[in-house]
Amino acid sequence: MSFSSLYSCGLWQEILDRAAARKEELKQQVASLQAELKEAKEGHNILSSRWKEKSALIGRLEEQVTQMKTTWTKKELQLQAERDAALSQARQAMDKLSAADTAFRQQIDVKEAAMQERISQLEMEKHQEVELANRKVALVEDEMRDMLKETEASKRAMETKVKKLTQALGDLQTDLL
Repeated sequence: MSFSSLYSCGLWQEILDRAAARKEELKQQVASLQAELKEAKEGHNILSSRWKEKSALIGRLEEQVTQMKTTWTKKELQLQAERDAALSQARQAMDKLSAADTAFRQQIDVKEAAMQERISQLEMEKHQEVELANRKVALVEDEMRDMLKETEASKRAMETKVKKLTQALGDLQTDLL
């Protein structure tokens, strides 16, 4: 063997050793990126399940709000009917008993005022319940928006990692060629 062929073999061996070392380094990068990808997928799955839970919660809340609105509407109609009936009865009593003394009329007026106060109180309570339900819905909607933002950020991070992995694989392929 001549010196140049030994030198050439040594050079080739060094090139092969460097290529093997580079290959191992790239394999480690690929393994690391795959682990990151798996971790990101798990995070995405967790966020996705949270999103589904929140979506189901919103669905249940919407159903409850609908049921509450129906109940309130029925209650309001019933109260209006009761109020109308009570007012009608009070008017009839006032017409029939117009000749009665002042004390009796005062008792009817007091009774009518108490009914009006009760109706006002019930309407105020109903209004407060509606406001509370609306605040709860707004809170859940805000949480959903936050979760969607987190999901989008996770998706972008995942896309960046996939691009890096693709680039690393492309570099590996280019280096091997």
